[in-house]
Amino acid sequence: MVNITNFVKAPKNIKELHYLKRKYYHLVIRVINLYNHLVRISNPQKINSSGLKELDEIRRRSFKRTDISDHLVSLFEESLDIKPKLIVELGVGPGESSFVLESVSRIYEANLVSVDKNSKTVGTNSSHRFFINMDDIEFAKNFKNWCHDRNIDPLIDVLFIDTSHKYLHTKDEIEHWFNFLSARAKVFFHDTNVRAIYWREDGSVGVTYAHEPRGVMRAIEEFLDASFNEKEKFLDIRNGWKIKHNPLCNGFTILNKI
Repeated sequence: MVNITNFVKAPKNIKELHYLKRKYYHLVIRVINLYNHLVRISNPQKINSSGLKELDEIRRRSFKRTDISDHLVSLFEESLDIKPKLIVELGVGPGESSFVLESVSRIYEANLVSVDKNSKTVGTNSSHRFFINMDDIEFAKNFKNWCHDRNIDPLIDVLFIDTSHKYLHTKDEIEHWFNFLSARAKVFFHDTNVRAIYWREDGSVGVTYAHEPRGVMRAIEEFLDASFNEKEKFLDIRNGWKIKHNPLCNGFTILNKI
C-alpha cells in the first residue's frame, strides 16, 4: 500500500497556502474522499445488538468517521469497567468524547465535568453534568474548592485529555490534574500518534491539520520515565501504571493505575 503521508504535510491554514499548494492539497483531499468512499462500499458497517442501549448508540456513532471514531467504544468500555463516581473531560471539541462519557455518567450517576476554554453549547438534561468554559490548567488550580462548593469528592476516576496536543500544555495537565486521581483511576489521552494523514481500523484515512506530532506522547514518556514507539500497538507496565496504546486514528493511550 502506498504511504500517501509522504506526499502531503499538514498546513496550519489552507487559506494561507500558495495557490498551487492549495490546489494540490485540495486534490489530496478529493483523492482521500474517493478512497474512503470505496472503502465504505467494499466494507459495509453493521451493528449487532449488544443488549445495552448505550453501547449500541456509541457503536452506531463510531461509524461516522472522525479523528477519534475508532476509540469511542474503547473509551466507553474502559470507563464502564471501573464504575466511576467522578469523570473529568479536558477538551470537548465536537462532542464525540462527551457523548460517550455522558453515557457512562448516566449509567452510574457519576458527575461529569467538561472543561474547554472555547465557548461550547453542551446540551444535557443531567444534573450531574457540568461545563466549565475556561483554560483547564487555570481551572485545576481551583478544582478542589469548586468540588467542595458542590459537595463533590475531588477524586477523579476517569480523566480524558484531548486539548492542545502540545508537549508543554500536556505536561502541565499531568502535573496539575494527576494530583486528583483516585487509586483506581484511568487516564485517556487522545492524539498520541498524530500524523498529517492517519489510518483508521477499517482502512479509511483522515487528514490532520497543524499539529505537534509527539507532543502528547513526549509528555507521557517524561512522566513515566520511559520511551515508546507510538506508531505501534503496545501494552506496557511502568512505575505503577499499565499503559495500553492504539496507534490508529491519531493514537489513543490509556494509563491505568495498578
